[in-house]
Amino acid sequence: MPATAGWILRPTAKLAAFQFTTTQSPYPGAVAIEGGFSLSDATFASGANFGWDNNLPAADWTALGLTALAFTAFFPTAAGPSTLTATLADLGPSGPRNAPPYWRLSLASDPGRDPTGWMFFTDNFSSFSVQFQGTASIGIIGSDNGGPCSPASNCTIAATLMRVAVPEPPTLALLGAWVRTGSIACPMSSPGSAGSRGG
Repeated sequence: MPATAGWILRPTAKLAAFQFTTTQSPYPGAVAIEGGFSLSDATFASGANFGWDNNLPAADWTALGLTALAFTAFFPTAAGPSTLTATLADLGPSGPRNAPPYWRLSLASDPGRDPTGWMFFTDNFSSFSVQFQGTASIGIIGSDNGGPCSPASNCTIAATLMRVAVPEPPTLALLGAWVRTGSIACPMSSPGSAGSRGG
């Protein structure tokens, strides 16, 4: 199976961490979305409930209870393999003259306190979106640079969003960071049709 770089949580404190992992990708080459995020204990206990995008003022992520976030989409283009990455540092107001990146993040919690919602991120040439639905999560990748993930079809992958076991030192503050791993295996299956991009 092809290998791509990924994200894992390097725990430095007690928090609720969730890993997003591609489980099925019916396309030639490495097509995947990997990443995750973590919530403060207070937000996990009470339930996440917010929506934010690049049209709004800078978010106070600490107050909203989002302590870390990182996602990378992997996809082939006419020029070769490509990636699009978003971290908390990238999720700010739109730049001068409405310059990209453009993004939207919406999080809620189900009765079991597991997060649901979705995220969209684009640099104006490529984009990815992820729907957080536990073991039935979905990722969609689009690119204007050729390859199977063209805007006419996009690439739709199956994924999971699972809580990651994190040690809980009793005296540390609510800190944590998603860091790049060396490589991950990119699941592949037989070729299939891609899903359409939503609006």
